[in-house]
Parts: sequence; structure tokens; C-alpha cells
Amino acid sequence: MCELKESAGDPSYDRMRADFGAAASKSALSSAARGQDLPSWETTWEYVRSLAVGALGQDAETVRREWSRRWEHARSAAEQPSAAEPEPAVRRDPPATEPDPESGPDRARRRG
Repeated sequence: MCELKESAGDPSYDRMRADFGAAASKSALSSAARGQDLPSWETTWEYVRSLAVGALGQDAETVRREWSRRWEHARSAAEQPSAAEPEPAVRRDPPATEPDPESGPDRARRRG
């Protein structure tokens, strides 16, 4: 998304809204550009549409198909457990053993 913004002349988020018709807020556009969290498809589309279609004059349907595919791929990747996250530990109970007749509370009664 940052590359798209640069290729469109790196307009401000205000300009993306005023001149290119982005319907998302400045904070939503900025958050989408940071890439820390996957923005909603609606925010992604407003970001991309305003730049690719509004600023660069690309075909809206072609851009929508391409970026929809990209967004779906990113969403699928975000839903997968991270390789960096450790697998949850599996608790294993110790094997069952028979009580030792030489220990325990009955030991005194048996000897005495």
C-alpha cells in the first residue's frame, strides 16, 4: 500500500479524501498504511481506490479484483498461527503405578 501511495505522488490523507474521494477517515487511512493490523476490506478499498483509480487513473474493476485477491491472501495469512508462536504444551499425566505395599499408611499395620 505504501508503494501505491508513493507511485501516486505520496498525497496527504486529507488530499486522498478531498481530491481523490477516499470515504475513510484520515486515521483509518493512516492505520492501513502502517500495516500493523489488517484493515477492513472497506478501508483497504477506499485507500487503494482513491490512489489507483482517483490519482493514477487505473481501471476500477481491474484494481478491485487485484486488491481483493491481495486482501484475501493477507486475511488468510493473518488467521494462520504464527510460526513464531510456540505450540501449546501438552500435559501428560505420569503413567499409573500400583501402590508400593512397603510405603503408605498401611505399612505400620502390616509390620506390627
